[in-house]
Amino acid sequence: MPPAGRTGPGDRAEADRLRTAAAERAATAPGPAAELSLKALDLTAADAPERPWIIAETIPLLWQTGQAAQARELGASALSTGRLGL
Repeated sequence: MPPAGRTGPGDRAEADRLRTAAAERAATAPGPAAELSLKALDLTAADAPERPWIIAETIPLLWQTGQAAQARELGASALSTGRLGL
């Protein structure tokens, strides 16, 4: 468990907060939204049921901000691990 005031992997409340903030900024500020979404992804456990949704939210934000290579890498990584929950 991270020290008080710090977050770490598995901090679902913080990941949810970051996802909400990313969604609120996506239409007008996709760059900051992508950063927030990536942080939410970092806080989400590899086997968390919401992880595929966060990946799906993050890829278009990365694409919109000219980070196509990172978007493709994230998608390919998700596909290769087979943890898309589909």
